[in-house]
Amino acid sequence: MTPDVTANLRKNPWFSSLPTHLQDAIMAHSKLRQLNAQAVLHTKEQAPNGLFFVHSGKVRISNFTPEGKEVVLTWLTSGDWFGEISSFDNLPRTHCATVDEAATILTIPHSAFAQLCDKHPEMYRYFIPIFCQRMRALFEIIDEARTLPIKLQLVKRLLHLHNTFDGENGGLDVSQESLALMLNTTRQSVNRWLNELQTEGLIQLAYNKVMLEPQILQEYLHNQLNPKCH
Repeated sequence: MTPDVTANLRKNPWFSSLPTHLQDAIMAHSKLRQLNAQAVLHTKEQAPNGLFFVHSGKVRISNFTPEGKEVVLTWLTSGDWFGEISSFDNLPRTHCATVDEAATILTIPHSAFAQLCDKHPEMYRYFIPIFCQRMRALFEIIDEARTLPIKLQLVKRLLHLHNTFDGENGGLDVSQESLALMLNTTRQSVNRWLNELQTEGLIQLAYNKVMLEPQILQEYLHNQLNPKCH
């Protein structure tokens, strides 16, 4: 374990909430991996192979349609944990996890994680907040897909990505193709809605970059979702 990885773990909100003996146990059972872009951490239906922590880089969580089209659920960045569902229920993976940008990943192998939980059964309760967070995010995505037009779904995803990637100076590095994959629509549709948002003065577009002020988009979203309030 390198000092920078240890420091990143210590400042992680979830990890820092653990008692010291559980922090030490997790680090003792972890392995550090340096992975290039497009490296596959796991595929859908694969047997559980570990719990993961993103130290640096970006990981894409996705599935594929029967026609082979990739549908992106989300991207994970530094500080994110994932892989806990299969680690607990011992069932196959629900999604694919692929490195989007060269990444340093901390891995707790599945067998080591099982031994860790057997030795420290109090570990289970510390994962409840993670599961609750996942469920809330899932319900929100389902509600959006069923109730919101694509344009407003796009606005919400832009805000989510801005918060996830901590966009500097309001800038968000993301391609229209990536946004289309995330919303399960076409790049042409995303292009149309982005240009409409730009015409309305809500964002500015550059090559593979969206310049935005989150407060402006938040206000726009609020007004669209609450038309009687303005």
